[in-house]
Amino acid sequence: MALKKGRRVVPKLTAEPMDVDEKDMDNAHDTVIDVEPLAMAFEPLPFLESPDKSVARLDDLIVEAIRKLNEPSGSNKAVISGYIEDQYWPPADFQYLLSTKLKSLVNSGKLIKVNQKYRIAPSSSLGGISTKVSSSEGMNTENNNVKRLTKPQVVAELEKMKGMTREEAAAFAAKAVAEAEVAMAEAEEAARVAEAAENDAEAAKAFLDAVILSMRNRNAASMILRAC
Repeated sequence: MALKKGRRVVPKLTAEPMDVDEKDMDNAHDTVIDVEPLAMAFEPLPFLESPDKSVARLDDLIVEAIRKLNEPSGSNKAVISGYIEDQYWPPADFQYLLSTKLKSLVNSGKLIKVNQKYRIAPSSSLGGISTKVSSSEGMNTENNNVKRLTKPQVVAELEKMKGMTREEAAAFAAKAVAEAEVAMAEAEEAARVAEAAENDAEAAKAFLDAVILSMRNRNAASMILRAC
């Protein structure tokens, strides 16, 4: 994705009559006008040297937009898109790529979405550690002392319950519930991380393909203009 280096100002063409000396009228047809080739006036805007760099920068552009806009309640997709389009040359399917990347950043805990507006998470990994990951780590630390039971051990414990008192059975049941909650939370966290990684990979590939296609189209257009 390339930086816009300012909008090109096209000189206004006027049709005002020119003062021509009558003595030079006879030689007018022999005059050679030095015209700059069309391709020189319409050179394609530069891209980054490597398309891979554009893929890696999409996250940074979104964060840059949110930080520069600095809206108290966050910025919606349209505002973020407008900022990026004003600063850079996005590919044709930029809106789809932006939606995919925003969803991925929210799922990974880097952004917070409230009422269709996006804000950077207070402890985001874009500037720190993900809030969701921190919560998960805290939960794991609190439950480090909980004994993990294998299936054979659970069966053995159930056999012991037959001779337990009501209080002992209640304590064992509470322990089993705690183990189940920890296991479910870890499974959900692993699934979330895997989904976020998959979304990032898909978005990166789509963005790379779009950048490469855009570069090819611009190069082809440049060659056509130079041939004129």
